[in-house]
Amino acid sequence: MAKAIADSGNEVTSPWVLGRIEAVTSPVNVFQRDRIGSEECDVLVADVTEPSIGVGMEIMAAYKAGRRVVLVARKGNLTSRMLQHMDRKEVLEYEDESEVYEGLTRLLSAPGRQGAKRAIDLSAAGGVDSAMKAPVTSKSAPAPIGPYSQGIDAGVVYCSGQIGLDPSTGTLVEGIVAQTGRTLSNLDAVLRAAGLGLENVVKTTVFMVDLSEFTQMNEEYGKHFSPPFPARSTVQVAALPKGARVEIDAVAIR
Repeated sequence: MAKAIADSGNEVTSPWVLGRIEAVTSPVNVFQRDRIGSEECDVLVADVTEPSIGVGMEIMAAYKAGRRVVLVARKGNLTSRMLQHMDRKEVLEYEDESEVYEGLTRLLSAPGRQGAKRAIDLSAAGGVDSAMKAPVTSKSAPAPIGPYSQGIDAGVVYCSGQIGLDPSTGTLVEGIVAQTGRTLSNLDAVLRAAGLGLENVVKTTVFMVDLSEFTQMNEEYGKHFSPPFPARSTVQVAALPKGARVEIDAVAIR
C-alpha cells in the first residue's frame, strides 16, 4: 500500500508515528499524536480487512475532520457497521492481494485527486503490508522457550502469556499471589519495551490450574491496574509450563 500511495504522487506518512511531533508536548500520549496526524492529513488510507480499535479511532478522527478516507478490504470483509455507515468514503475491495497496488494507484491518481500532500498509510493493521509487524523484546522478562515472541507490535501490541518466572534467576516464584504479581511485572516489562505499560492494556486472559485460588489471584491482579480496568477472561486449564499456577497474556493499545 505504501508504494501505491507514493507512486500516485503522495507523500507517505509512516503508520503509528503521525502528526508533527515538534508540535506535541510530552504529556500527550502517543495516540493523541496519532489522532492529530489523522486530522491534518490530506488522505488516510487504511486496510480494514481486520480493523483494530486504534485504526478505527484514527479513521473516525480523519473522517470527522473532513479528510479523504480510502478503505481497503478483502472482498466481503468490510463488515464494521461504523465503517459501512460512513457516507464520505472510498472503498477498494480486492480478491487477491496482487490487485491492491494497481487498484489503489488508479484510485489515488484519478482526475481531480492527484497531488495530495500527506497520505497516511494504516496498512499495518490489516495484513496487506506486514512491514510494521515488529517483535517486542525485553531482557527484564523471561526469554521465550519456544518459537514465539515475547510480544508483537502491529500498531496494537500483543503480549504472549507470561508466568511467574523471576527473569534474573529463571526460577518460578512460590504461591499464587507471588506468581500473579511476578507474571504482571513480566508483562509490564515487555510492554515497556514497546513504550507502553500495564495502563495501556485493554484485554487480558488469565489461565489458572485451580480456580479455588481465584480470590487470591484477583486481589493481587487488582493492585496492578486502575479503572477503567481491562476486559478479562479467566479460565481453568489442566496444566501450565514449568508447573506454574497462573499465566496471563495481554493486548495493549497506544
